[in-house]
Amino acid sequence: MEISCKYDVYNAGGSINLNMNAKNTNANLATTRTTAEYMKVRRYVLNLLEKGSDEPEMIPSMNELAKMFGVTRMTVHKALGTLIKSNYLIVQKGIGTFTNPAKSVGFKKDEHSLRIGIIINEGKHCFYDNFYWNYISALGTQITQEGHRVNVMNITSVEPEDVMEEIKNNFINGVIWLDVSGTYAESIRYMCQEKFPVVAVHSQVRDTSSICMNYEKHAREIGLQMLSEGRRNIVFIGEIEKPPVTLHLAGLKAAFEETGISFNEKLFLGNYKTVGKDLGELIDFGINIDAIYICGQQHKIVCEVLKKHHVDIENKCRIICEPMTRKDIKSFNGIFRKYRFNDIAQKALNQLKKMAFKGNYSPSDILVDFDIVKK
Repeated sequence: MEISCKYDVYNAGGSINLNMNAKNTNANLATTRTTAEYMKVRRYVLNLLEKGSDEPEMIPSMNELAKMFGVTRMTVHKALGTLIKSNYLIVQKGIGTFTNPAKSVGFKKDEHSLRIGIIINEGKHCFYDNFYWNYISALGTQITQEGHRVNVMNITSVEPEDVMEEIKNNFINGVIWLDVSGTYAESIRYMCQEKFPVVAVHSQVRDTSSICMNYEKHAREIGLQMLSEGRRNIVFIGEIEKPPVTLHLAGLKAAFEETGISFNEKLFLGNYKTVGKDLGELIDFGINIDAIYICGQQHKIVCEVLKKHHVDIENKCRIICEPMTRKDIKSFNGIFRKYRFNDIAQKALNQLKKMAFKGNYSPSDILVDFDIVKK
């Protein structure tokens, strides 16, 4: 949901006072920024404890921490104060401040164990849908079963050097980055150049190691299946500028070419904002739609249009969509792509270990198959 007001402030956690003045807005933003800075310092110290040392470890001085994180001494003092009060830190007067081993979770790092960060998209998620959670669950299970530790991370930095520094300050020595945002593609390339283990999953990032879905292969298979059923009027819905969509479309076109049937470009709907209107116009024009291939989350509006125009999706028109979206379609009769999350997690971890333990940073793209499920 997009919310706009005079000062372009979006509050993801609650309501917005549209009558706010500039003074209050600046104060709110300053508070948010201070909280983020405070949490950086706190997270750094807690990650020191996560190392699981049996001996107290002296933390950097207040001035050093302020310089390290680019914050004020007051912010550092607040972060350390709460940790001292909670007994995570012990102050030895005249010497320094030390971690409290009694608060350590006892994880003993050795040469065969990793501390792996999982980052989702832009690293700003607070809540996860079914799709992301399936990924996180599979990755977390695979990582911990092999004796490594996992941290589902948020990041606040933007510049590549700052992103890597923030990750290192969390004592992470390998990252699996899921569904990479274009904003952070350069950060992943930078980490690879600096020989920091990172694998992109569900994304292709140039000059890096990626685990990707074999979209083109399976779109071709689905296309051949539809054509074998005599379904030639296949509407394709997807934003063409997005790489996965281009692969879906290429696979579908390959199926038409292979069978010697012309693909009707007029049935390609590439504008998500007008997909409902465009689909309705196709039906009004008299085109008997045999199937709809959906790349994305447009299934609800598609079904509304089909229902409005009395298109039979139980027997006549097939829907091809993502597994998460088909649950919203009553009397679903079509095909969905089922992800092999465990297989993807294993391949991602293997790639990461190859970098961390063998020093092999050669870029590689690994394609993973879907399961095509018919209903």
